[in-house]
Order: sequence, then C-alpha cells, then structure tokens
Amino acid sequence: MRTEEIGLAETPSRLAPAAPGPLRDFVLYSVIGATGVLVDLAAFWLLYEVFGLPAQCANALSTTFGITNNFTWNALFTFRRRDRLLRRFCRFYLVGLAGMAVTSILLFLFSGVLHVDPNLVKAASLPAVLIVQYVLNRTWSFS
Repeated sequence: MRTEEIGLAETPSRLAPAAPGPLRDFVLYSVIGATGVLVDLAAFWLLYEVFGLPAQCANALSTTFGITNNFTWNALFTFRRRDRLLRRFCRFYLVGLAGMAVTSILLFLFSGVLHVDPNLVKAASLPAVLIVQYVLNRTWSFS
C-alpha cells in the first residue's frame, strides 16, 4: 500500500524525523567531545596515579582513548558514516592531535611568554579549537 493511499503523504512533517543539520550536528559533536574529555581525564588519572606510568606516556594514551571515544560516537551519531573506518579514524586522530598542538602553542605563548594563567588560556582556546576541529572532521575526516 502506498503512503498516499492511507493519507500519509499529506502530513510528512508529523511522520518524518527531524532532518540532521549543521546546528544539530555541532551540538551533538560538542556533547560527544565533552564525553571524550571525561574519558581522557579518567584514563590519565588511572594510568598515572594507579598504574604509575610516566605523565607523558599516560597523557599520550589517555588522549588516544578520548579521541577514540569521540571518533566512535561521532561516526555512529553525528556524521553517521561507517565506511572506510580506518581511514576516517586516522584523519580524525590527526585532527585531534592538531587541536592539541594548537592548544599547546597557545599555552606556550600566553602562559610561558606572557605569564597568563594556563587554566584561562586552556579554557579560552577550547571554543576556537572545537570549531576548527568540527569543520575539519566534517569536511575531511567524514566527507
């Protein structure tokens, strides 16, 4: 039976789910990013405090866990792409590392050189890094 025969064609807005859009995707990307931060922090604490790994090693691993968390959920829900996962993950990971590098440079410049509180620099860098990473992941990692 066709949808027109039962009157469904006349009311598509009631039946169809909301179409994904850039704002919805950005909000979802941001929420998923927050879960990645929690994974990163929890993993760092466990690796450094509980398992006794050196801080740099614990940071590299915990960052990888956070990026992997974000990739998984963004692939499933934000960008809804499940093909070429290894290629997409490598790109997503590079974007994550680029964001970390930008934050590190800003910390060096503003905290190391200008003596601004590192917590303020880190917090101030988050919105810009988030937007740049979202655009890169949308147009490159998940294109």
